[in-house]
Amino acid sequence: MRVFSCIGCIYAVGDFLEMTSMGAMDGASYQVLLQSKLVITALMMWAIKGPSAKQTMTQWSSLTTLTIGMIIFMVAESGGGKSETKSAGVLATVFVLMKVLVSCFAAVIADGSLKQYKALPLYVQLNQMFFSWGLFSLVLALIFEPAVLVSPSAFFHGWNTATLLVVMSFSVKTVLTMTLLKVLDSIMKNIGEAVAVLVIYFCQILLPQFSKDFEVLTFLAMMCVIMTVTTYVFLQHDNGSKSQAPSPSTSGGQKAAAGP
Repeated sequence: MRVFSCIGCIYAVGDFLEMTSMGAMDGASYQVLLQSKLVITALMMWAIKGPSAKQTMTQWSSLTTLTIGMIIFMVAESGGGKSETKSAGVLATVFVLMKVLVSCFAAVIADGSLKQYKALPLYVQLNQMFFSWGLFSLVLALIFEPAVLVSPSAFFHGWNTATLLVVMSFSVKTVLTMTLLKVLDSIMKNIGEAVAVLVIYFCQILLPQFSKDFEVLTFLAMMCVIMTVTTYVFLQHDNGSKSQAPSPSTSGGQKAAAGP
């Protein structure tokens, strides 16, 4: 209970940063900036684990290309904007990067804890985590937005069908993410999030609720980010497979030891 409660509190801080940043930018921009977690995770793991987590030159090249692609995308999105929009974008970008730091740290702890306590059913782990998650979210709201919690009318002001759909989608997303962390690994999770960027972008173009127009430069920058993320996770997977494969010298030694 103590372990998963701490994880829930960390995720609550990440949610607060996420909601703050998404209030100042659209979903596609947020998802593209969120891909910076690969860069931050690589630096974080290198600092914590040392040489064993050092990236190869090809991986660093992919991370650099990813960073350049994100910069191109943000420049294309903010081109011709007013100074107020640009300052809001900078502030939102800072919140996104802070959210990435918190999420990377929480994901590392959650990954290990979900597997360490695998004897517990997933729904028990999620209940322990969500209890502190929701409670600490209320504490954050009480600190930063106390007027919202004064009365039910203030708390539920502006709620509609779209709000309920957002709550349901975030709940499903959280359960699926935790299931992936416990059962699978982060490779498929990162690939899915990269594809989600393209889906969100086209939804904003095709759905009548949005007024976004198709722009070639923005689309190409987004595709650059998606392909770079996909290349990086495949490189990481290939390097892991090579490290687990026995070397020729080891195989030869084993055969010699078996001998006639």
